[in-house]
Amino acid sequence: MSHSLLKRHTWLAPITVFVAFSAFVLGASHASASALGPISASTMGTAGAGSASMASDASNMHYNPALMTQFRTKHLVIGGTVTFRSSDLSIDEATDFNGDSFSSIDDADSSTTQFAPSIFYLHPFEVKERPLVIGLGITTPYQIKQDFGDDEVSRYTTTESKVNTLNINPNIAYQLSQRLSVGAGFSVQYLSSEYNRAVDLETICKHFSSGCGGLTDGSVSESGSNFGYGWNAGLLYQLQRTAIGLSYRSSIKHDIDGDVEYDTNNWDLGERYGMVDKSFDSNINVPGVATLSVTHMMTPRLSLMADVSYIGWSTFENYNPVYSEPDSTVQPTDPHFNTQGESWDDSFRFAVGTYYRLTERFRLRGGVAYETDPMRDDIGTPMQPGGSVVDLAAGIQFILHPKWILDAAYMFSIYSDTDIDMTSSSPNGGNGNKESLEGELSQQVSRLGLQLIWLVG
Repeated sequence: MSHSLLKRHTWLAPITVFVAFSAFVLGASHASASALGPISASTMGTAGAGSASMASDASNMHYNPALMTQFRTKHLVIGGTVTFRSSDLSIDEATDFNGDSFSSIDDADSSTTQFAPSIFYLHPFEVKERPLVIGLGITTPYQIKQDFGDDEVSRYTTTESKVNTLNINPNIAYQLSQRLSVGAGFSVQYLSSEYNRAVDLETICKHFSSGCGGLTDGSVSESGSNFGYGWNAGLLYQLQRTAIGLSYRSSIKHDIDGDVEYDTNNWDLGERYGMVDKSFDSNINVPGVATLSVTHMMTPRLSLMADVSYIGWSTFENYNPVYSEPDSTVQPTDPHFNTQGESWDDSFRFAVGTYYRLTERFRLRGGVAYETDPMRDDIGTPMQPGGSVVDLAAGIQFILHPKWILDAAYMFSIYSDTDIDMTSSSPNGGNGNKESLEGELSQQVSRLGLQLIWLVG
């Protein structure tokens, strides 16, 4: 594509950049990030307050597509979030395949750094002298990773686990009247999941036979993926100095098709004891979110925002793999565990924030949020920790040029401790797997967001 062609058709420039960066997003989406973290730096700066009522940039379409009607200029938003997650697993008790307690138990920890890119583009039109806007967002809305390593006794229940998503979300919005706007969109979402743990080959061998000395740990990996579909919609109602937004993003059901793969370190008896590769089916449901949001302009420089969100975590439970080919029987060594009490309730998230116009070129943001604990009975797993969370956030916006705007934000999240209680769910009675893990998980998460806005014209 020649430079002269771009000059003659200015609409090609943002599309060219959008396509190029989209390829990067598609490639990077498998880097893990954090569950339901902020989609953009502008939203992160207020801890999510005003997400469905304050028109900051094109990324708002993710939270409320009706906000797109507030923009009269085509623009492109390219951004990303770096997430630093630190988790400490304090182990009270752990048992091996035979149900015997380990004589030496050390705590385990997980420290991960992840990157989640995002890109948004919107294009306004006019229909009957009222704004009609189309937009497209490509995001990584739900991702989580834990990696407790392969040195501690926790390795027999979990080493590394992760869930990653990529969401493609076209939207359309129309201003029905001077005060009321509506918007809607649909999502195509790709989800991949992976769960790994070590296999105590020596103990398993001794359980069934003799002459088992010198065997080192094996491993088992359960991974799968799926495409799911959902929708989103929103309303925006504007008074003289107050904007009220109401939005909903649907749950997306993923029917996972995957494979279980064993590595038995060339142990020739592994297959006899059920350690054979096989396929499985399961499900993961990404929760739906309903949000009521209010933004009020106190002065020409200062705005205050507040949000309350209802998150449908109850649809997330019951990850129960069903094995097939070559054998549908759950073997003692299969990665199949009961989590004592692990089930999910819907949660609420409350956020308040502020936006302050410091100078003509600088704006400041700040916010705090609290989400209730979605884990029923406060019992979770190292792979999917629960706990209530407090988010503290701050952000800054710098107008580099009439067409270029830079946003940066930081958010620190403090989670309440979660009890861990996992036991094997092997159905094989007295010959079954009796591995277990009990303890407490604590975690903290830091996020750094950056985005660049290009006002195309």
